[in-house]
Amino acid sequence: MADATPSGVSITHSKQSAASCRWATPTLFMQAPHWFEAENCPWGCLRATAPRVLTVTDGCAVCSDWVRRPDDAA
Repeated sequence: MADATPSGVSITHSKQSAASCRWATPTLFMQAPHWFEAENCPWGCLRATAPRVLTVTDGCAVCSDWVRRPDDAA
């Protein structure tokens, strides 16, 4: 699946990744103190009751709680 960016460049999401998960969010959009980590950890997870930054997103590919982002239709 691919999405068009504002510049018209197509980006591709894997079937199950942070970029296509409803629980993942750019760390920069998270509340303090999490957004301070945006430069080192670009993704955060909002799935649990306590949001957390993701130092790596490899686990998103096999996460049992992964749910497709509503705007990321298959």
